[in-house]
Amino acid sequence: MEERKYDDAIKIFNESLKADDTNAYIRGYRALAYYYKRDLDKALIDAAASLKKDPIEVRALDVRAMIERSRKE
Repeated sequence: MEERKYDDAIKIFNESLKADDTNAYIRGYRALAYYYKRDLDKALIDAAASLKKDPIEVRALDVRAMIERSRKE
């Protein structure tokens, strides 16, 4: 996601999730891609789903914290 090809990344994550829709790691990365696209609702949905499966999934925790912080500002 370094080149900011978030839509491409999201497509790849979607394909991966077709094989395993409970994968917290992939959902965490997709949440991050949605966050960088500024699609905060989808980012939060993915972060929550990721954290439900893995309460310490780092990307999901980061996304949730960044969104909460931005909403307080």
